[in-house]
Amino acid sequence: MPLAILAIALGGTHILLERLFILIGCLMLFCLIFALLGLWGLKGHLKNPGSHQQAGQPFEIEAVTENRNFLPKTFVRLAIKTKLKGADNILINLPSKRPCLWQQRLLFPRRGYYKLGPLLAEVTDPFGLFRLQRKLDRGKEILVYPATVELPLFRAGSDAESRLARNSLLTSEASGAIAGIREYVPGDSLNRIHWRSTAHRGKLTVKEFDIDFNEKVWVIPDLHKDYNFGSGNETTEEYIITLAASILKKYTDLGREVGLIAQSQKYHFYDARAGYLNLWRIMEALAVLKADGQVPLQRLLNRASEQLKGNAVAVVITASSQDEIMEAVLNLKRQGVRLVTILLDSGSFGSSVAEASIYDRLRALKVPSYEIRRGDTLAEALNSQGKEPGEKSDVKVQILAK
Repeated sequence: MPLAILAIALGGTHILLERLFILIGCLMLFCLIFALLGLWGLKGHLKNPGSHQQAGQPFEIEAVTENRNFLPKTFVRLAIKTKLKGADNILINLPSKRPCLWQQRLLFPRRGYYKLGPLLAEVTDPFGLFRLQRKLDRGKEILVYPATVELPLFRAGSDAESRLARNSLLTSEASGAIAGIREYVPGDSLNRIHWRSTAHRGKLTVKEFDIDFNEKVWVIPDLHKDYNFGSGNETTEEYIITLAASILKKYTDLGREVGLIAQSQKYHFYDARAGYLNLWRIMEALAVLKADGQVPLQRLLNRASEQLKGNAVAVVITASSQDEIMEAVLNLKRQGVRLVTILLDSGSFGSSVAEASIYDRLRALKVPSYEIRRGDTLAEALNSQGKEPGEKSDVKVQILAK
């Protein structure tokens, strides 16, 4: 429009149009200077949103913007760029020499790493002719941990099994680390005699063991790539990770020692320990684990059997129904490891391969088992009340024994 006015003014003796062109030029120069002054002295940064943000749970991110100039700032629009749709922005006026705090509520639906930011400031003039933008903060990378659900009625093993495991440890001839030696008393096993001390003292001496009665809960998710079905958040991978994280949190809250054994592109082993420091260390791994493994579950269970010692219960979560799993489960049971299996119905997640479920066979072996289908409420599906292992099963199981 200014160029058109100038062309008309130069084509004839239109003094009014020449003056209008000069006025428009001055107005545009004023607006540009106004916008440039709006960015002058403008600083800002994003505050650390804190740790342990979980998928599906909203959290606050705080942006601090400061006007270090003596001139007040008007028409300043702040925005935090993220991959989330519908991210908010705010239009504010900044007084001179004063900071401004702005909080935005965010929610990430899935676990993993996310880029939070940059923090952008956009200024304009009163007529909206110029819009200038500055990056105040390059942003931060945050880790969103897996979502967890409350499982109030889920039990990893029954009380009867726990008592049997304690009795087994009491009668074991090589349980725990050697804590000391003492004189032999009738009833001690000959395998516990410490022959060197016996020869030195001239009387029978036996070894004492430091027995660990703490129940260790191990979670073993199956992350084989051939059993990853579904799309979006409704995938077997996300269900398995959510179940694993929820069980780990439940037993950490109860003061138990929890550990993780998994196989994706590499082998992941997190020793069973108590406390939230251990929990969040495992959750950090679960946040980025993918169902891209190539090691079958039965091989993973056979390898895990080397680390499942003492009073241990293993919670196996899988979408596979391969018969080879039964043999690995039996091997663990022979070693005294108590098991709980959570089976995902792959057909409900869109699998085109029809597999016969091993749910009934596992329960006939008195292995507590649960079936999960897409869309199930996990707290209801993992209800241990009234589901004793091996209850009223009509399936005849051939025991795979050597």
